[in-house]
Amino acid sequence: MDGRVYSTKSAFRESNDVKPSDDELGFLSCREIVDYCLDFLSGSLPNREKQLFSAHLRNCPDCMRFFETYRKTPEVSREALALRMPDRVRVAVRDFLRERYEPSPASGDSSSRR
Repeated sequence: MDGRVYSTKSAFRESNDVKPSDDELGFLSCREIVDYCLDFLSGSLPNREKQLFSAHLRNCPDCMRFFETYRKTPEVSREALALRMPDRVRVAVRDFLRERYEPSPASGDSSSRR
């Protein structure tokens, strides 16, 4: 942390246009939130930092959106890797790329790429 001392206030935010103050964010900066995401999810963040992390997320919509995206990334990645491209789509993409990027035998020129 940066050594600053804050009071632990939590305020209702009426406008998303104004960035919450450090006091409202529960001591941790937005940068620290990014740094602590993995530790928070793995359960290795000490209790005090866990409380500050949660307080910050309650008061900072930008960090909450970032954290939700961060939290969902492994699941979305696993789902994407589990998908298998249908054979007809794979063949069509391969043929398209070959046609577009391989030189035609008639021209003999590798500069025919678009």
